[in-house]
This record gives sequence, structure tokens and C-alpha cells, in this order.
Amino acid sequence: MKIRPTIALVLASLVALMVLTSCWRPATPATKITMARSGIQMFRVGLDLYRLNCGVYPTNAQGLNALIVNPGTPGWHGPYIVNVAGRGVPLDPWGTPYRYRTTGTNIVVNSAGPDRTFGTADDI
Repeated sequence: MKIRPTIALVLASLVALMVLTSCWRPATPATKITMARSGIQMFRVGLDLYRLNCGVYPTNAQGLNALIVNPGTPGWHGPYIVNVAGRGVPLDPWGTPYRYRTTGTNIVVNSAGPDRTFGTADDI
């Protein structure tokens, strides 16, 4: 079943709009947490669309970049997220890459949070 990534693109556009809006006025800590959660949701939608088209989630080695650039997986019909200004996979609101892990059937996408360190209490 081929599904076009329209939903993912709409969500990604909304996240991009939030990021651009934050450039005009400083984002509060609570706003950044909301933006990070929205970014994670955007990735989850893109990853689910990728799995529906390709039959599997991207490998840990392929990472979130597989949502933008075809890693050579049969059935790929992306991009599944917006590549804003050609910058690649979006960073979290604190400028840190989101972390993606999969066991093959389960996925985890998270942000290091305000302290920019994974494995601490403020991770999202």
C-alpha cells in the first residue's frame, strides 16, 4: 500500500513555522518543550509512513535521514518530512540532533532537552 507523505509534510510545515516564528521572538522554556514534542510527533508520523511504504522502519544506521533521502530501500516514496532550506534533518529547539533508535518493530525518537545531554532527567 503506497501512502503519500501528505500528513507528514503538513506536520513538518507546522513545525517549520513554529521554528521560524521563534526567530522573531524568544521562545520560552515551555514553548521549546512543546516544539520538541511536536518535532518528535512529526518524526513518528514520517517513520510510520516510511514503514507503510517500505515494510520496515529505517535502520539505526540509516537514521532519520532516511525520511529525507532514499537510502535505497524498495518502496521508498519520500521525502516523509520537509527538508527546510536543504538543511537536512531538523534539530531540536536547543540545536541538538534528535535521537532515533529502532529494534525493528519499535521506534524511539527523543530530544536531549534543555541541557543538551541524553540520559538526563530533562530528556523529552
